[in-house]
Amino acid sequence: MLRIAICDDDVYLVANIEEMLCQYLKKNLIESDMEIFYDGITLEKKYECGERFDIIYLDIEMGGKNGIEVAKFIRKLDRDVLLIYVSSYETYFLQMFEVEPFRFIRKPINAKDFEMITNLAYERTIEKDAYFEYKYNRTIGKVLIRRIIYFESVGRTVII
Repeated sequence: MLRIAICDDDVYLVANIEEMLCQYLKKNLIESDMEIFYDGITLEKKYECGERFDIIYLDIEMGGKNGIEVAKFIRKLDRDVLLIYVSSYETYFLQMFEVEPFRFIRKPINAKDFEMITNLAYERTIEKDAYFEYKYNRTIGKVLIRRIIYFESVGRTVII
């Protein structure tokens, strides 16, 4: 399952991205779990609680923390997530390289460009190592399958 986050303080743009994503996912029969964040602090809190995403669409200019600061925080916890910046601000290019973004989508969003970049991101995620996803205390975690030695069942608990 593809885990996607959209983080932008512009409600209209978030709805636009969500609609284009849903069309892409439906067209390509991709199962996904999508979460919306209207500020970077809420996204950071999700990461602090152990949540992880495969792809994050992230605005640069937001109220509170900007997208560069949020990405720096996320990179400390997750080196594998694909960060796709969605912004009209091109002045941040040098700062963006510090967090190794996957791509940059210019606002207003061109539907063909969005689909092409989303397809590239999806292909990259399926190229990666396979993960085993699990739920623990209402959070979803994942472990690289190659790092799993065995599963042990103790009562109603499974130990990885």
